[in-house]
Amino acid sequence: MRNLERRLAALEEAFADSGGGGQGQGPYENYREFVRAFFSALGHIRREPIDSPDTRYSIYKLHTLEAFDCGGYVAALAVRQHEDEEEAREILEAKPGGEDEGLRGLIDIVVRRVKSG
Repeated sequence: MRNLERRLAALEEAFADSGGGGQGQGPYENYREFVRAFFSALGHIRREPIDSPDTRYSIYKLHTLEAFDCGGYVAALAVRQHEDEEEAREILEAKPGGEDEGLRGLIDIVVRRVKSG
C-alpha cells in the first residue's frame, strides 16, 4: 500500500510541476480523473486471466470508449509492457480527441512516473 501511495504522490507532484497544479487550468486540468481511469484500466488488465469472458479485458473493448478512458488503457498497457499497447495507441489516435496534446501529456507523465517509481 505504501508503494501505491508513493506512486500516487509522485504523480500528483508531476502534474503540479507541469503547470496544471490540479486547479482546473492548463493541459492537465483533468489529471486526477485520468489517474483514476489509468488505475481502473490497470486493474481491468491485471484481472484478465480471472475475469469471466464477458467482463475481461479485450483490445476490442477499447473501440467503445471515449478518448480519455482509452488513454487510461494506453497508459496502463504501456506500464505493463503489454503486447496490445501499439494497437491501443492506434485505436486512440483514430478517436475524436485522441490526438489531443494534453491527453498525450497525461499518458506520458503517468507512464514515466509509474515506470520510474
